[in-house]
Amino acid sequence: MSASRKRPAEPAKANETKFVVGMYCGAAYHDWAFAGVGGCEVVRLYDVERDMCRLAKLFFDRLGGRGDVVRQLEIRAESVGELVTDVESAVPHADQAWVHVNAGLPCNDGSAANPRRDPSRLMEHVATFFLVIQRMRARFGKVTWFAENVPCGAFMTTMKALFPECAHEVVDSANFSGEQRKRAYFASPEFDLTKLNSLTGGCTVEEWFHLDPAVGPYEMRSGSSGSKETAVWHGVARPAPTLTSNGLLARNVRTGEEWRVPTEAMESLRGLAALPPTQQPSISARRAAAARAVSGAVSREIAVQLGAFSRD
Repeated sequence: MSASRKRPAEPAKANETKFVVGMYCGAAYHDWAFAGVGGCEVVRLYDVERDMCRLAKLFFDRLGGRGDVVRQLEIRAESVGELVTDVESAVPHADQAWVHVNAGLPCNDGSAANPRRDPSRLMEHVATFFLVIQRMRARFGKVTWFAENVPCGAFMTTMKALFPECAHEVVDSANFSGEQRKRAYFASPEFDLTKLNSLTGGCTVEEWFHLDPAVGPYEMRSGSSGSKETAVWHGVARPAPTLTSNGLLARNVRTGEEWRVPTEAMESLRGLAALPPTQQPSISARRAAAARAVSGAVSREIAVQLGAFSRD
């Protein structure tokens, strides 16, 4: 099965421009979907990591966006003013503008699967996101927002406390990708997140990578699932276990050969367009970019809903 390379379809009714701001954007996989929907204009993308910003610029330029919207910025409480001021410089008539804030909040700080997790850092990110939304609401005519993370307590409890009116949904990504992982999605109440449960397109690792069982059999495990002696291997006739920036390890049971799957093809796991080739490729950065990205299916659904909204 190959990943779709088509841009999201425009909604039936295009309304006034919504200016999209991406926080913790990674390589801009999620934000690209908004650029492809009529009535939406991506004006700023922020990430703290230099490699992610470099990939976002390449990716966004290649897909018809403007790479100059990508900014390297560590989003913390003390930088909220700088962020809002920068957004204001990109949005005309701020007091009448519709700004949508799209956040792929960092998950490594709170994932229950991460032995080095620090829930307090994740709660700090969520609180900073709340400050951004409050500052945006005070400055712009209308503000909508969307955020995602793993369904860990630090994320979900803090989001529900800070945004009691929000919509939220926990979805198994195996329904629409090649990975089996629970994801927690939150949004301002305008969005219908229950539609995420009807997304389709899931498949097995064997199907994603066209593994021939006659040459195998093959097994797989997460690249971060512990030592080789204690790691649990799974058959490939199922979705992948949790993906991380370490990728997925596979082995041919018959020959004993092991390798990391995939390298630069990681993006196909979530139905995302391929990153452009670079003169100085960073395989680790490319794997991290795809592993952190929201599924292309989720991105397109949220982008299309945003494009169809009318101002109240």
